[in-house]
Amino acid sequence: MKAEFNHTSKWIYLFVLLTALSLLFLLPDREWSAYLYSLAGVVLCISIPGLFISYYSIWNYDAKDDKVIFSRTILPKNKTIMYREISYIKVTRRCFITRGGTKWEETIHFILNDNEEICFSAAIPVNYDKIDLPMYAEVQFDNSKFSQLKRYIESKMNIQEEN
Repeated sequence: MKAEFNHTSKWIYLFVLLTALSLLFLLPDREWSAYLYSLAGVVLCISIPGLFISYYSIWNYDAKDDKVIFSRTILPKNKTIMYREISYIKVTRRCFITRGGTKWEETIHFILNDNEEICFSAAIPVNYDKIDLPMYAEVQFDNSKFSQLKRYIESKMNIQEEN
């Protein structure tokens, strides 16, 4: 079972702050030295790509018979979770009200045997034209990528426990 999702990193807040501060230093009518202008320019050149990378961080997962592998496309990173190490899996959802409208975010939590928690988050594409219909939201949430992954892993974990 394979899928791709967009995971916004928490580093985005740092890059937004760095971008704003460097733009403040680059405002005209300031009496700064050439060194500070150069430093602000370098920080801006680093923070803008960091902003895009942290916002559009594309992740993939590949669930196999005994493990699931999460991998990031940009700035490659892999995280392998063996099913035998998982003690519990849960999926949570949150609703955000933004200027652009309502957004839903889904998080899958892997609680391992040593009480370590590994989380991945992704936006849920919700069809708001049909959301008013009874039970449509629940059906849409049950068919999300992380809900399907949770069911798949739990079915594989039950098979492993029987053997």
